[in-house]
Amino acid sequence: MHNLPTLMPPVGLIHAFESIAIPSLKRQRVNEQASITLAALRDTLLPKGELRVKDVERFVERTA
Repeated sequence: MHNLPTLMPPVGLIHAFESIAIPSLKRQRVNEQASITLAALRDTLLPKGELRVKDVERFVERTA
C-alpha cells in the first residue's frame, strides 16, 4: 500500500482551502458552545417558572 501513487493538490490550493475552512470551523465551534450554553440556561430557568416565553419576547423587543 505504501508504494501506491498518491495525488497531492498543489500547495497553493491547500492554503486557499485552509483560509476558507479554518475560520468556518472555528465559527462552528463557537456556535456549538453558544448553543450548549443557551440550552443549559433555558433548561435552568424555564422549568422553574422563573422566566416565561412571553417575558423573553418582551425583553427581546425592548433590546432590539
